[in-house]
Formats: sequence, C-alpha cells, structure tokens
Amino acid sequence: MTACRPARHNPVDLFDATGVKADQQARATNLIRSTLDGLPAFADVNSVGALGFRSIGDSATGYEHYINMSYIRDNNFLDPAHPESLVYRVDGPDRTLVSAMYIANGKKIDDPALVDFGGSLMQWHVHDNLCWKAGDNGPVVAGVLDAAGNCPPNSINPGSGNPMVHVWIAPHECGPFAALEGHGAGQASADGRRTDTCSHDHGGGHK
Repeated sequence: MTACRPARHNPVDLFDATGVKADQQARATNLIRSTLDGLPAFADVNSVGALGFRSIGDSATGYEHYINMSYIRDNNFLDPAHPESLVYRVDGPDRTLVSAMYIANGKKIDDPALVDFGGSLMQWHVHDNLCWKAGDNGPVVAGVLDAAGNCPPNSINPGSGNPMVHVWIAPHECGPFAALEGHGAGQASADGRRTDTCSHDHGGGHK
C-alpha cells in the first residue's frame, strides 16, 4: 500500500448558507479551516496504525475508513487533532486522505450540541443498516441488512447511534460536509431523507 499526499483543497466557500445563523456559519467555517490545517498530519496511511487507527475493510467502495476507538471514547468534539475516523480515497494500492469523519459518541442525532453547531450546513448522519464482524485488528464491515432485516452470517447490526459528520479536505461537489452516497451510507433523519444529497446529477458522484 502506497501512502499519498492529501488531496489539494480549495478555499472555504459555504456557497449555500440560506437560513443559517451567523454564529453557525462561523463555527462551520472555522471547523473546515481547522480540519484543512490539521488533518494532513494523518496523510500517510502507513503511519496511522501506530496512532490507533484501524481499517474497517470497506476499500471496495472506493473509499476506506480508518477508525480510532480511543478517540471515539474520549471527550474531544470536532477536534482535527483527534479525528475519530479518517477517510482515504482508494486508487489501487494508493490511499489519498480526503476527509475526516467526526463521530459524536453517545449522542443522539437530534442533540442540540450537533444540530445547533452548524445548523443545516452540517449533515450529521447515522449508520443503522451496517453489519459488523470481528476482524484481525478490530471490527470490520461485513455488509448491510438485507430486505428482511438480516445480516450476513457471523455478523451483527448494532443499530443506530454515534452520529457522524464528514469534513472534506478534498473538493466535493456536494459540499464540505457531504456524506458518502450509496447503499449503506447512512441516513440523516428518521424519515430516511438525506439532506446532503446533491439536488442535481453530477455524473455518478461519490459512492
């Protein structure tokens, strides 16, 4: 596996802040800037294992998530020095750091600490249909619930919890807080609507 430099990023541009309060936009902008500044410290995928990050085994999707269980359990919140998950774009053996995925341990998706931080700019979501199994270095994704609500053999579905939000350091056509698309990508509310989904076709987008 070859380590790559983080993807080049553009200046912060919250292009659609309609209905967002000034303090929410300021907090969201500061989070993007601090993530742009701090996250490249984790660019070398070969070095993050020593920091406690482990792959969840989803590289076949085109993006590979590395999670840090100790960071999930600590009290840091939206901290680029302690990102609960790192997202790398996969290109054969190469990995390019493109996003942090911050995880709010023990909170509900409608917690005011999440909802009010960046308002509708920040797309918190949960993963309630993923199935997990034990891997050599920690839990890995085994698949998603089937139509009958069942997991693949020898895996479990822990249900929803621990809301998360992406902050991209690589340009993303759906915005700096966009969640990944596709089956198993999670949902933003109980009714299943994904408020971060692009409103127009981008020729395939991120899966």
